[in-house]
Amino acid sequence: MLKLSILLLCAASMGAIAAPPQNQPDVAVRPKVALVLSGGGARGGAHIGVLKALEELRVPVDIVVGTSAGAIVGAAYASGMPLADIEREMQSLSTASLFHDVDRRSLSVARKTDDEGSYVGPEFGIDANGISLPMGAVSGVALEAVLRRLTARQASENFDRLPIPFRAIATDAASGEMVVLAQGNLALAVRASMAIPAVLTPVEIDGRLLVDGGLSRNLPVDVARALGADIIIAVNIGTPLLKREEIKSVLSMSNQMTRMLTASNVRHSLAELS
Repeated sequence: MLKLSILLLCAASMGAIAAPPQNQPDVAVRPKVALVLSGGGARGGAHIGVLKALEELRVPVDIVVGTSAGAIVGAAYASGMPLADIEREMQSLSTASLFHDVDRRSLSVARKTDDEGSYVGPEFGIDANGISLPMGAVSGVALEAVLRRLTARQASENFDRLPIPFRAIATDAASGEMVVLAQGNLALAVRASMAIPAVLTPVEIDGRLLVDGGLSRNLPVDVARALGADIIIAVNIGTPLLKREEIKSVLSMSNQMTRMLTASNVRHSLAELS
């Protein structure tokens, strides 16, 4: 009986120690922060400035979602590339990169001479069905080389397993629906996200022909919400509509149509922000 009494007393004492005080406050849980980076062509470098400011202020980033130019910077950052390296690589990504499929440094002198008389434009061919037309002015080979360098740190095809979970936004050319890319090759996903119609050849992923994500969701706030974001830092660098005197060619007219579609869905996304 004495031993039993001692055991019961020890058990009661241990229970009292283990039981938390009734008035102990709950441990605060940090809200999940998502960074949403829009498309905006040459303005994409502005995203790097935003990331620098966030790092200086020690603002944590738990999710990155990007469209077009935002996908370029977002993918590189989410994969773990330092901002200084991203900035250096982005400096080589110019408009010229979009209109040349081969890095001239890799060409022979004879090929460089031949190219001096060439012009920017799509190549045509003839097959069994007649004249074959390309779906873009250039295929984007040189551009993809830059994107591979920017995403060289990718270690997993699952974008959730990157240092920061990431999503790239593209548009299905057949249905016009938004496509959220969450796995695969980062460089290819980014190229799909920025495949400007009539300029860059669309990218085929999982049987879908993908073009610029800005057409369906240039500021994908809803995608970040679906990933569980509590706080969203949305960076809109969308380009304004061209003025009447700036619309002078088929290319500029196509560009204007793209900007109109982009501006429309951006207004919808901004309305979703609290």
